[in-house]
Amino acid sequence: MKLGAACQQVAQMITDAGVPAVTDERDLNLPGALVGPVDVSFEVLDETSYVATWDVWLITIDNGAGPALDDLGDMLAKVRAVVQVDDARAQAVVLANHGADPLPALTFTLTTQITED
Repeated sequence: MKLGAACQQVAQMITDAGVPAVTDERDLNLPGALVGPVDVSFEVLDETSYVATWDVWLITIDNGAGPALDDLGDMLAKVRAVVQVDDARAQAVVLANHGADPLPALTFTLTTQITED
Protein backbone atom coordinates (compact mmCIF):
# COMPACT_ATOMS: atom_id res chain seq x y z
CA MET A 1 0.00 0.00 0.00
CA LYS A 2 1.32 3.43 -0.87
CA LEU A 3 2.07 5.82 1.98
CA GLY A 4 -0.71 8.24 1.00
CA ALA A 5 -3.30 5.46 0.98
CA ALA A 6 -2.03 4.20 4.35
CA CYS A 7 -2.33 7.71 5.81
CA GLN A 8 -5.88 7.96 4.48
CA GLN A 9 -6.66 4.60 6.06
CA VAL A 10 -5.54 5.88 9.49
CA ALA A 11 -7.64 9.02 9.01
CA GLN A 12 -10.64 6.87 8.11
CA MET A 13 -10.18 4.76 11.24
CA ILE A 14 -10.27 7.94 13.36
CA THR A 15 -13.30 9.21 11.43
CA ASP A 16 -15.06 5.88 12.02
CA ALA A 17 -14.41 6.39 15.76
CA GLY A 18 -16.46 9.59 15.59
CA VAL A 19 -13.78 12.24 15.01
CA PRO A 20 -13.69 13.70 11.49
CA ALA A 21 -10.10 13.23 10.30
CA VAL A 22 -8.24 14.40 7.20
CA THR A 23 -4.73 14.12 5.79
CA ASP A 24 -4.61 17.62 4.28
CA GLU A 25 -4.97 20.61 6.59
CA ARG A 26 -6.79 22.52 3.84
CA ASP A 27 -9.67 20.06 4.27
CA LEU A 28 -9.82 20.27 8.08
CA ASN A 29 -13.06 21.40 9.70
CA LEU A 30 -12.96 22.10 13.42
CA PRO A 31 -13.22 20.30 15.70
CA GLY A 32 -11.41 17.49 13.94
CA ALA A 33 -8.21 15.54 13.46
CA LEU A 34 -5.25 15.92 11.13
CA VAL A 35 -3.08 12.88 10.35
CA GLY A 36 0.41 12.90 8.85
CA PRO A 37 3.42 10.57 8.62
CA VAL A 38 6.34 10.98 11.00
CA ASP A 39 8.50 7.95 10.36
CA VAL A 40 8.61 5.00 7.99
CA SER A 41 10.64 1.99 9.06
CA PHE A 42 11.50 -1.22 7.31
CA GLU A 43 12.19 -3.20 10.49
CA VAL A 44 9.93 -6.05 9.35
CA LEU A 45 11.85 -8.87 7.71
CA ASP A 46 9.57 -8.79 4.73
CA GLU A 47 10.01 -7.00 1.41
CA THR A 48 6.31 -6.13 1.15
CA SER A 49 5.74 -4.56 4.59
CA TYR A 50 6.76 -1.47 6.50
CA VAL A 51 5.96 0.19 9.79
CA ALA A 52 4.65 3.75 9.76
CA THR A 53 4.37 6.13 12.67
CA TRP A 54 1.73 8.85 12.34
CA ASP A 55 1.25 12.15 14.10
CA VAL A 56 -2.38 12.78 14.95
CA TRP A 57 -3.46 16.27 15.94
CA LEU A 58 -6.86 16.70 17.56
CA ILE A 59 -7.69 20.36 16.99
CA THR A 60 -10.60 22.54 18.05
CA ILE A 61 -11.65 26.17 17.92
CA ASP A 62 -10.34 28.55 20.58
CA ASN A 63 -13.55 29.11 22.50
CA GLY A 64 -11.89 29.45 25.91
CA ALA A 65 -9.73 27.05 27.88
CA GLY A 66 -12.52 25.04 29.52
CA PRO A 67 -14.68 24.41 26.45
CA ALA A 68 -11.61 23.75 24.26
CA LEU A 69 -10.25 21.19 26.73
CA ASP A 70 -13.67 19.53 26.89
CA ASP A 71 -13.78 19.29 23.07
CA LEU A 72 -10.26 17.85 22.96
CA GLY A 73 -10.98 15.40 25.77
CA ASP A 74 -14.15 14.20 24.05
CA MET A 75 -12.28 13.59 20.78
CA LEU A 76 -9.45 11.80 22.58
CA ALA A 77 -11.91 9.50 24.37
CA LYS A 78 -13.51 8.54 21.05
CA VAL A 79 -10.13 7.73 19.49
CA ARG A 80 -8.95 5.80 22.56
CA ALA A 81 -12.03 3.59 22.25
CA VAL A 82 -10.58 2.11 19.03
CA VAL A 83 -6.78 2.52 19.26
CA GLN A 84 -4.21 2.54 22.01
CA VAL A 85 -2.96 6.03 22.84
CA ASP A 86 -0.19 5.91 25.43
CA ASP A 87 0.10 9.64 25.93
CA ALA A 88 -1.07 12.89 24.38
CA ARG A 89 0.55 16.31 24.51
CA ALA A 90 -1.26 19.64 24.65
CA GLN A 91 0.00 22.25 22.25
CA ALA A 92 -1.17 25.14 20.11
CA VAL A 93 -1.09 24.83 16.32
CA VAL A 94 -1.37 27.38 13.55
CA LEU A 95 -3.12 26.25 10.38
CA ALA A 96 -2.83 28.25 7.18
CA ASN A 97 -6.52 28.14 6.36
CA HIS A 98 -7.72 28.94 9.91
CA GLY A 99 -6.10 32.33 10.50
CA ALA A 100 -2.92 33.37 12.25
CA ASP A 101 -4.03 32.65 15.82
CA PRO A 102 -2.93 29.39 17.46
CA LEU A 103 -5.61 26.76 17.99
CA PRO A 104 -5.81 24.37 20.96
CA ALA A 105 -4.73 20.84 20.18
CA LEU A 106 -3.73 17.49 21.58
CA THR A 107 -1.17 15.49 19.63
CA PHE A 108 -0.13 11.87 19.84
CA THR A 109 1.43 9.19 17.65
CA LEU A 110 0.07 5.93 16.28
CA THR A 111 2.11 3.13 14.75
CA THR A 112 0.78 0.77 12.11
CA GLN A 113 2.22 -2.04 10.04
CA ILE A 114 1.48 -1.63 6.35
CA THR A 115 1.57 -4.43 3.81
CA GLU A 116 2.09 -3.63 0.14
CA ASP A 117 -0.74 -4.61 -2.18
